[in-house]
Amino acid sequence: MTQAASGRLAAAPEAPVLALIEELPAERLEEGSDVWAHHVASALRGETPLIEHINRPGPQLLAPAARFRGVRMAARRAEVKRRRPRAALYIPAGRMVTTWALLRARYLRSLLRAPVAMAAFHEGLPRTARQWAPDVLLLTTESACQEARQVGLRAELIWTGADTRRFRPPISGEKAELRRSLAIGQDQFVVFHVGHLFENRNLRALAPLALVPGVTVLVLASHFRREPESSELSRALEATGVRLLFGHRPNVEQLYRLADCYVFPTVQHDGAVATPLSVVEARASGLPVVTRRFRALGERVGRELGVDLVDSDDELRRFVLALKEGQTRPERPGGPLPAAYSWQGVARRLLEVMDVSKN
Repeated sequence: MTQAASGRLAAAPEAPVLALIEELPAERLEEGSDVWAHHVASALRGETPLIEHINRPGPQLLAPAARFRGVRMAARRAEVKRRRPRAALYIPAGRMVTTWALLRARYLRSLLRAPVAMAAFHEGLPRTARQWAPDVLLLTTESACQEARQVGLRAELIWTGADTRRFRPPISGEKAELRRSLAIGQDQFVVFHVGHLFENRNLRALAPLALVPGVTVLVLASHFRREPESSELSRALEATGVRLLFGHRPNVEQLYRLADCYVFPTVQHDGAVATPLSVVEARASGLPVVTRRFRALGERVGRELGVDLVDSDDELRRFVLALKEGQTRPERPGGPLPAAYSWQGVARRLLEVMDVSKN
């Protein structure tokens, strides 16, 4: 400690956290796990001293040895040597628990001599998980956490957040103005969805809703495409009256504000991250969310977010139409987005489970 001008002892600077993120694109972050990594690092900077090290994707990182060199580069940064981190958050390439990722996490721990938490977004553990486990695995479903705990690993649940300053309910008159800008009738019940034009998103479940008089189904499709799959799906949806918007929209929050409900029809595990970003953003925007029973949405996360779960495409259609008519379940949850689901809340959760929220 040093002597402060007031005569009191000034507190020593808090030791930082190192965030090592592998293969994070420099722009167009549309994969859920990449968006999570970007926003979590940004939110952590507001909660604790942070040293961020990003290895960008490229052919130089394809060999396992190259990724180990990336770990060594992060640990040998001058800033890391000068301000020894008290813990590290490691987000591996592929965003899954593999033997190579576990070995890199263990290597990072040996270099830093500090605990390492590794985040993974795909379920499944290799046989080597128990032998090479990091201090804590950060997993995205309760079922994945239970699987890890059953083999003696420490696993903690993580989820996606939303920027609550950007995603908010509409103010008076805003919804009407936004609808005029897209030539959507004020009398329409607008059902909204954001995602890739891939068959594993089950977007064909939206088609029957688009055929209902008084319902507008609006889908914002990402720039990611798989041909001819995406083009065929696009034509099929538009033929039923689904309105498609394409590409990156910097003002996507406005689309949530003009809608009446958000629908997430996906059921295949590879269709999205366990807590889909769009679902959290929709809830932050004040929308009711009707979703198929999908990964974390069918567990604790879905209960806390207050989504309406359905078990079939037909039930999804019926429930959305009941919302249109003002008929909802008496016990239907709602209210504002829980604080834990802002990006700041996610960052605080990480610091808590990494045992470094207080030093």
